[in-house]
Amino acid sequence: MYVHAYTLFGALRCFGCSLMLAACGPKGPELCCIDPSGTYQDSYGCAVGKHRGAAKTEIEKLDLKNMDGRSLVKEAARILFMLRDGKEFDMELSWVGRNTKGKHLNVPKLLFDESKRYAVAEEQQRDSEED
Repeated sequence: MYVHAYTLFGALRCFGCSLMLAACGPKGPELCCIDPSGTYQDSYGCAVGKHRGAAKTEIEKLDLKNMDGRSLVKEAARILFMLRDGKEFDMELSWVGRNTKGKHLNVPKLLFDESKRYAVAEEQQRDSEED
């Protein structure tokens, strides 16, 4: 409601960012996304930013409910690499869930490196199929 209130008055500027909130509640991991207009959406996966449309399309192809945390991290890395289209970028990955005992933590370095290798291999395979 706080974010939405800023869209109702001409003297106020609306928020210029989207917000993703991840938590591990009694029902398990939860994710919600709040966009600058104040619209709130619960989901299993969401995307914000410049390439959100393409990212959402890739997220929708996944069976998120039935994937484990390791697979989800790998797929997140794959989607990020796919959207960057070979451009250099810094990537940070974090997670929250049963495997972290409900705490929001950075993905362990071993899994981060494994996910990065997976994403690069998938990107190279995709490029070779296009040729």
